[in-house]
Amino acid sequence: MQREDLNFYLQQIDVETLKEHVAEIVDKEQVKVLVEPEQTTIMLPVQEPVAKVNFYAGEVLVTQCFVEVNGVKGWAMIQGINNFKAKAIAICDACFAQGIYVEQILKMAKQGLSKWSKQVEKYQKLSTETKVNFEVME
Repeated sequence: MQREDLNFYLQQIDVETLKEHVAEIVDKEQVKVLVEPEQTTIMLPVQEPVAKVNFYAGEVLVTQCFVEVNGVKGWAMIQGINNFKAKAIAICDACFAQGIYVEQILKMAKQGLSKWSKQVEKYQKLSTETKVNFEVME
């Protein structure tokens, strides 16, 4: 798993799991918050499926945070308002960048991937069930 993927998959994890792992990191490592979690909006890029043209569908509220763990910078941007989760993911990002706690972080990220995959599968199933059969409508 790439570092770029961690941010998204760790967002899927429940807060209690993050608290448990991040508490250990904060106790053992030098964690410095460079920019406290703050809310902002970003433009949501979307690709139009037929013409393959990019456009912006609107704004999304996000929480972002910048930290430093043992002198290595970490960053997180998560959808919605959740200051703790943004800070925890930023700490995980900095640890992953320097190669510490990698197994724990990857384990959480894989749990997040699994949770996300199940949600996608659920929504695809719902979408499939709502298709109209035009043969019946004749």
